[in-house]
Amino acid sequence: MRTNRTATAPAVCERCGDSFLPKRQTKGRFCSAECYRAWWRENGQREYARRGLDRLEELRAVGKDPRATEQAALKRKMAFRNTALQLSDTGRADDDAWAQRASYWHDLAEPRHPEVFFRKPPIRRPLVLAGHGVRIRIDKGTLLVTDGLTHHPQTRRERRYFPGDPRLPSRIVVIDSPNGSLTLDAIAWLSRQSVPLVMIDWRGQVVSVTGLQARSPDTALRDRQIDAQLSGHGFALAIWLIREKLRSSIEALREVPPSRRIEDAVRRIHDLEGSLRTSPPKDVGELLIIEARGASTYFGSWQELPIRWKGTGRRPIPPEWRRMPIRQSLLGGSNRNAGHPVASALNYGYAVVESQIREAIALEGLDSDVSYLHASRPGRAALVFDLMEPLRPLADRVVLHLVQGRTFEPGDVYVSERGVCRLNPELARLVASSVSLESVALGLAEHARGLIEGSSRI
Repeated sequence: MRTNRTATAPAVCERCGDSFLPKRQTKGRFCSAECYRAWWRENGQREYARRGLDRLEELRAVGKDPRATEQAALKRKMAFRNTALQLSDTGRADDDAWAQRASYWHDLAEPRHPEVFFRKPPIRRPLVLAGHGVRIRIDKGTLLVTDGLTHHPQTRRERRYFPGDPRLPSRIVVIDSPNGSLTLDAIAWLSRQSVPLVMIDWRGQVVSVTGLQARSPDTALRDRQIDAQLSGHGFALAIWLIREKLRSSIEALREVPPSRRIEDAVRRIHDLEGSLRTSPPKDVGELLIIEARGASTYFGSWQELPIRWKGTGRRPIPPEWRRMPIRQSLLGGSNRNAGHPVASALNYGYAVVESQIREAIALEGLDSDVSYLHASRPGRAALVFDLMEPLRPLADRVVLHLVQGRTFEPGDVYVSERGVCRLNPELARLVASSVSLESVALGLAEHARGLIEGSSRI
């Protein structure tokens, strides 16, 4: 009787020298995994590193970009596995869905059209960057900005700005770029050109704001700010800020489809705003109660607004994601760790508003530590959060328009183990680039200074 089996000859391990019966798949080089790992540390790792360097020199010698090879593209794709949509049943990330949605939002945030030069000076707009490997450096006296990588395949864009260039951005906002690079001479260059640099983390919180062109310290103005805390000017400013916030909330609700719930919310907020005019509160505690009622009514009216989703058959989503979230009052509650995609988008919008208010306060020469609405704490610029209140509904309008005009997919969101939502970086970039309130922030800070000095009226 014939058989296909053949006798296996003993082999000698290349690491320890012992004889063993090799398995067909190991090709008879090592007797155990421990011997293979030891051999790799001593010999294989160096050998493969040498081959890689030799291959790199070969590509450079013929003028090829090493980053354009298939192996480099595969490594870039694998780099996004840790920031992909959400974990599947087998523990692997759905990179394709994440990359597809990143490309979709990237095209919306940065439409492809030829650059046209007009005689009229262009409007300076913010430049928002996101993803891995954002680079900002100086090259031959110019600012060279390289986009980060958010998906694969993706073509990285480089922007070059000259000193005094009319196309310089009004600010540069970097979102969620943990391994980017920024040179010291680039910071100095941005400061000389009056271009603030804002860094926002993946939670939608402002990490730092540099390059602000502040006025010289004005001790007399600081004294007036402190005097306003003791007199009625500071409390009058706090009342005015909440009144403006309620008015902006009404305007934001008028942007959504009308319904009985929306109309009831508009009426109740209008009554609260009227009560601040006719019978103002006696202290900040009563004012915060009115603000909390307005916020509860405002965000509560969002509950009937639907959110369109597709692709949930392949990737299920929590049922509460199909409706707008319930948010707390920004004065009394914490919304940092968003558990809803819309709440995460709002955090990015508020972070941009915060950076714009910081710049406006610096330009007006105000002391950001002296506040009238938020509690002053060490290391907290409370006046910034005071002046943010009327502008929050303006950022809400941007998110409301986005939610009503687009259909989302599970690939737009990554959920951490703690249930915190992390937006696709290209979606976050779209939200941040859509919130442009520089002129409004400057006017608000100027009016606040006038109220403090007594030169402006409510």
